[in-house]
Amino acid sequence: ELMRYGGRFYDHICATPSEYRKLLKFNGNPTVELDFSAFHPTLIYAKFFGIECDSDPYFLDYDHDKFFKETNCNLRTVLKCIMTRILNVDIKSQKIGLCKAVYDKMMDELVDNGYEKKQKNEKPSGITKANVNELYSLLIEKHQKIVPLMDGNLGLIALKLESDICF
Repeated sequence: ELMRYGGRFYDHICATPSEYRKLLKFNGNPTVELDFSAFHPTLIYAKFFGIECDSDPYFLDYDHDKFFKETNCNLRTVLKCIMTRILNVDIKSQKIGLCKAVYDKMMDELVDNGYEKKQKNEKPSGITKANVNELYSLLIEKHQKIVPLMDGNLGLIALKLESDICF
């Protein structure tokens, strides 16, 4: 049943580190790598409602500086992680494992920025279940239009749309 959505074009080149992908040529011509901000939520709004998102889908009217001072984490990155969960997990199950998904994403970002992880299950300081759940609720409120579509397949649909655009 899920195969009707097709999927994302993916091969070994996609897994190649970006510094090497920049060196790739196709028929002797340099390749380009495009990056679109908030691409999947934007595709979902366009596909089902024929409209653009009225603002950055990962933006909330929230004190970004205060959040960073309290958590040492970028709020937009946390919101993007939560939104990815919203698009890929059915509405009834979204909160299950949500905090762990956010913790893992934030730890990956901290490590990428030079932080040395000390323990396997270490959590980023300041990120709590309470603030993750609050941000989740605010994102659901912001995206009420897509809530009825949240069956766990929106992410697959966005991947299929992305592939259709590329080819």
